[in-house]
Amino acid sequence: MDKILVTIYVATIDESYDMFLPINMRVKTATELIQKVIKDLSDDNYLINQNALLYDAISGLVININNIVKDSGIVNGSKLLLI
Repeated sequence: MDKILVTIYVATIDESYDMFLPINMRVKTATELIQKVIKDLSDDNYLINQNALLYDAISGLVININNIVKDSGIVNGSKLLLI
């Protein structure tokens, strides 16, 4: 499997999105990609933030942006926060 399905809650626009993330991508790059997709899906209601981080919605811990997605603790069905 080369992608995982996650749910991302975007606090600034109070919306959730289900997305597939490539498992071999760095979390920083994935966060940038996520923000571009959310901006498009929200009809430009979301403003891209260069300092945005992903958090695990259950534990509240920040996901290390230097890790590869598959090594970051993100798994199929993870619930993430984009802040």
